Amino acid sequence: CQSSVGSNRQACQSSVGFALSRAMLAARQDSLYSICDDSSDSASTGSSGDDGELRAAAASPTSSLPEEHDVEAPPFEPEADATETPSAPGVEAAKAANAPRLDALDAPRYFASIHIVCFHYYDGSYFKLGGLWTQFFFVLAGFLLAYAEMIRPVSKATNMGRLKYLRKRLITIYPLYALSICLLLTRPAYHQSCECEWEVLPLHIFLLQGIVQVDCCKPYGAWNGPAWFLSALVVYWLVTLDLCRCFRTLSLKQCYCWLAGCWVFSLALWPVNELIGDSSESGSSWLEHGPLGYFHVYIAGVAMARVFILRCMVDMETGAAPTADFGRLTLDTKSAPLAFRYGCIMGFTLWFALVACNQFVVSVHRAPTYYILHNGGLLPLMILILGGGALGADPLAQHVFRWRPFMILARLSFSQYILQGWVQEILQHHTLGMYFALPVLLPVAYIAQRVLERPLSDWQRQRARDGVLGWDEELVARVEDTLQHALDSKAQKALSGKEPLTDVATTGRR
Repeated sequence: CQSSVGSNRQACQSSVGFALSRAMLAARQDSLYSICDDSSDSASTGSSGDDGELRAAAASPTSSLPEEHDVEAPPFEPEADATETPSAPGVEAAKAANAPRLDALDAPRYFASIHIVCFHYYDGSYFKLGGLWTQFFFVLAGFLLAYAEMIRPVSKATNMGRLKYLRKRLITIYPLYALSICLLLTRPAYHQSCECEWEVLPLHIFLLQGIVQVDCCKPYGAWNGPAWFLSALVVYWLVTLDLCRCFRTLSLKQCYCWLAGCWVFSLALWPVNELIGDSSESGSSWLEHGPLGYFHVYIAGVAMARVFILRCMVDMETGAAPTADFGRLTLDTKSAPLAFRYGCIMGFTLWFALVACNQFVVSVHRAPTYYILHNGGLLPLMILILGGGALGADPLAQHVFRWRPFMILARLSFSQYILQGWVQEILQHHTLGMYFALPVLLPVAYIAQRVLERPLSDWQRQRARDGVLGWDEELVARVEDTLQHALDSKAQKALSGKEPLTDVATTGRR
């Protein structure tokens, strides 16, 4: 450039400066991927809920991504990664992968959380349908966690065992859940909700209440009933990485078929419920409050993540749609389909139309209509809101969901959801207690988020940066090493002719 003069020198300097900035950006991106890979065995932060949460959070449950809780279900947070719920699980991983954060999903996550809370607290005509938002936490958790994985190039994909991945999700949501159990153990006015409440306490401690159900005490009937969704998320998290590996290679048409199939499957759950022998309005507890009833909803979230990447994102290097060997992706709001650019408006319009129909035309709060709607029947509506909030171009997402009060409340999604049962247990024994339940819950959730959830997330991040391993990480590593050693031994015996090769194939699938 020194040999140039005038405008030529300026053009040369500008060109060199641009090249240097691109090189620095590429080096920084490689560094971020490296950090993420090195810390994959460590915890990330995380929507609660029915989410992690998830979150997810999840998440979201969870920026163009929600702050991870980040479980999920009903609530998860993405800050911790949405659980799903609450928190939206998967956000921290997305941030580590240098992906666009979907911050407009925070408000829908809180909207879902507060509807479920008010459904439990108040018996008003509007909030009678609040329980239908349970499915949003599962689809949000699946979306956020899959997005965090699929946004990475194949060469940078997460490579860890299922137990390590499960631990990564649990550390973001379990401390607050454990706090809720401890608070319920010390409740001043003990009220036995079922005859074997103490006998099923271990199931609740180990998050097995939705997986191992007993007739004398339903998963929502003892201790922290609303947290049954965490039990379902544990099952889903174990297969999340496998689902991501399968869906990241599917075409757009195949993903659309999966979304349609998941919704149609919701309609088939009622006959399954009849076979189980439960004809009540809400359906069998195995389906309504367990992993069997929402697995298709979670899969729909994973499929939606693939659709979102293919239709709403482009390669930063080429400006074209993502290919199998993409580098880094960015949002493309101008070319996104109409259903994404106005998804929130269309989704919430359909929701309030359903509420009006229930109020003034015909009640949907009866069998089998309510059960079908509760377990995935509202997937089209939820997917519209999910897509519109993720893209962030929807007028509601731009001017309402990113409003500061909504973003503050969204951080309370998981703690609000998890602690609702304890607040209800204290106030329901007083004459006017439930009128003050929500005003009491909000400050309690804020304190829990500031004193426990947020500091713990920061501590986990710092441990990951420092490469510190805890006893739980070492235990998980030993278990996975033992299982891998057993598989290797099995393979060696088969190769030496002591066992048939078919046994090895079977063992590998297991």
